[in-house]
Amino acid sequence: MSDKKNILVIDEDLMVRETLSYALEDDGFQAFPAANRQEAVSHIGSRRIHVLLMDANSRLENAQETIDCLTALQPNLRVIAMTSRSEREVADRSPSRYNALFEKPLDLPCLVATIRRIV
Repeated sequence: MSDKKNILVIDEDLMVRETLSYALEDDGFQAFPAANRQEAVSHIGSRRIHVLLMDANSRLENAQETIDCLTALQPNLRVIAMTSRSEREVADRSPSRYNALFEKPLDLPCLVATIRRIV
């Protein structure tokens, strides 16, 4: 039985999803990339996810609705939001929904340390 923590990475940008997923797996996590809420629901429905790492400012879907949907399925889900510096105000509207907020470009060592702290 694996003791790896499962991280769900939601970002509409394929390069961001894949890069983050590979980097997290290199740090000992199991990453599950998803482009949107529908893909995320399929992952969360078939396994326990420990941390949701998502773009808080998706152009395709409302991030708050996605968080509400996924935390309804897994109430103990930890949420880390990613946002670009220019969009931080949008992400700050609901800071209580996030366990952490990171600005892009991400500081990967700090992100990994935060994930380890909150799971």
